[in-house]
Amino acid sequence: DVLERNQRLTRGGINRQTTIVLAALRWAKARNHMPAAAYASCASMERLKRGETGNRPERGRARRAVSLQDVERVAACAHPHVAAMLRVQALTGMRPGEVRTMRWQDIDKAAVVVDGVAMWTYRVAGAKTEHHGHSTTYPLPPAVQKILEAMPPVLPSAHIFRADREDFRGGRRPRPHWERDSYRSEVAAACRKANVPYFSPHEVRHGAITRAAELHGVLAAQRLANHSNPQTTARYLHADDQAAYKVAAAIG
Repeated sequence: DVLERNQRLTRGGINRQTTIVLAALRWAKARNHMPAAAYASCASMERLKRGETGNRPERGRARRAVSLQDVERVAACAHPHVAAMLRVQALTGMRPGEVRTMRWQDIDKAAVVVDGVAMWTYRVAGAKTEHHGHSTTYPLPPAVQKILEAMPPVLPSAHIFRADREDFRGGRRPRPHWERDSYRSEVAAACRKANVPYFSPHEVRHGAITRAAELHGVLAAQRLANHSNPQTTARYLHADDQAAYKVAAAIG
């Protein structure tokens, strides 16, 4: 009821937050922190269906796969660190948090040569799925290597994209790396300056994974994205209206 009274939430937003609460209750029930009957009563609650949210929007802005062209136009109008992070994301498919917290000590420069291309390997420290026993790695092609080498030299343990005092407006306290909200707001400002429809840093990842699937198939895109489940990868794929016709034309 509290969630539904928040008019800023869409139907999809309410359902997502309810799912998070139920997951926490399921965790508690499995560890005997709440009675099974109480959990069963909560778990019987159904998701809001279409038309049950009054005059509020059904869903928020649809995510999109950001093209390399839009990334480059926005990067040209952005802070140098933001421009570099956007380009790295577009070329590797990294999550925003993974690019923001890159350190030289996490990058293995021992070349992995594939089809004549020598690549480095970035092993993400404290990765999202590390607690499940999964390591998260990204190959870094020469174009990414060039971007990273253009950053001022730092200690191996320091973040490559350091949030120095001059990186922020309003004289805020410096941080060891760019924060999520700072990165997102800088991208939004650069989108306005470049006259490009707004996109979030996470949508740059959507674009990279979609391009990988188009070029090399969904299994390759799944590996690039560091997803253990192909259904997760499927949520990142965005096909335009001409995709089916392109396939039919190739078959025909």
